[in-house]
Amino acid sequence: EAKHAKSERSKERYEGRLARLEQEKAEKEAKRKANAERAAKLKAAKSSEKTESDSKAEEDPIQAAIARAKARKAAAATGQTATDSKPAKTELSARQKELKVQLSMAKAQAKKTERALTAAEASADLKGDSGAVEQLKSNLTMLNDQVNKLQQEFDQSSQSASVNESSTETSTKKARPALSDDEKKQKVELAMAKAALKKAERALAEAIESSNENTESLKQAVEECQAKIKSIEVTVAEPSADEKPSTKKAKAPLGDEAKKLKIEVAMANAAVKKLQRAIASAGEGELDTLKLQLTEAEHKAAEMKQALDSHINSLEVTAPAAAKPLANEEPSAGQKASANEKPSAKKAKEPLSDEAKKLKIEAAMANAAVKKLQRVLASAGEDERDTLKQQLAEAEQKAAQMKQALEALS
Repeated sequence: EAKHAKSERSKERYEGRLARLEQEKAEKEAKRKANAERAAKLKAAKSSEKTESDSKAEEDPIQAAIARAKARKAAAATGQTATDSKPAKTELSARQKELKVQLSMAKAQAKKTERALTAAEASADLKGDSGAVEQLKSNLTMLNDQVNKLQQEFDQSSQSASVNESSTETSTKKARPALSDDEKKQKVELAMAKAALKKAERALAEAIESSNENTESLKQAVEECQAKIKSIEVTVAEPSADEKPSTKKAKAPLGDEAKKLKIEVAMANAAVKKLQRAIASAGEGELDTLKLQLTEAEHKAAEMKQALDSHINSLEVTAPAAAKPLANEEPSAGQKASANEKPSAKKAKEPLSDEAKKLKIEAAMANAAVKKLQRVLASAGEDERDTLKQQLAEAEQKAAQMKQALEALS
């Protein structure tokens, strides 16, 4: 009898669901027909008005032209007042964007849990298992609390941002100069990056709602878009070349070796960031291996950065020191002649050869390897110390040899 009663309840729920679907379908069809009739009536009214206006224009073209001009003026005035009354949309801060993403994710998770709870209640009636239902109810309550908390934080942040904006508007505004081509290009890139961020946020919310497994890559895409927007905003906020003082030191052009080192440094930093993200989402069994790989990647990135700095410093040292004349003063002919007659007290440094530059880079990398082994030795166990000490002695010997060879060349 109990099974029969349960089956009857299930049958009633199924029939009720079918009835609701049929009712919704009928309502949609009725709305569609009503909209179609309304559109047909509007079209007929417009065509009749057009016919009347055409007949009036044929009767009196001057009056028709005056009426059209008045209609255009009224439409322009209405559009202008609507534009003026419309509040300007403020840009969201980084914190507001973060809260918005978290809020959409929490809402999607709450909807997903609510659907799972409905399905679990339906199956619990048949199986008599209420433990999963209680757990889902608890999870749904926690998610709703989280949504309310994030919504309050977002509202408070928006209010504080509007207060700051109003206080900024009351202060005296300086006339902004016309934007240069580079600034216009940066503005366009910023708008495109913001559009890409919105698209990535929507894709992330949809993936979470549909329980897609590709959420990690979408989260990474959202973070990359936010980082790109920040970098573009920093570039846009910097003063242009005309506004900056002319005391900036001219940079020497980078050679092929420096460009190659710069690319290797960027790749090493990217590898470090990739491992950090992998550690954040890894399980207990993979943490030790990933941490070891992260340490090695960080050491490699530090070595490449030190090698790049050493190479750039060597380029700056080899650059000839040009004499700096006064800002608005040209030396006279007599001063030039006396300057040519006097021997220079300082001897100009000769530029380093390619072999010397190569030795300098290798010496910097050897010193970095010594420091790396010293750090590893400081945290190593007793069974590894002998091997690490031997490697450290070899690395120090190699660093000393590279230093001696460099001094011999210089």
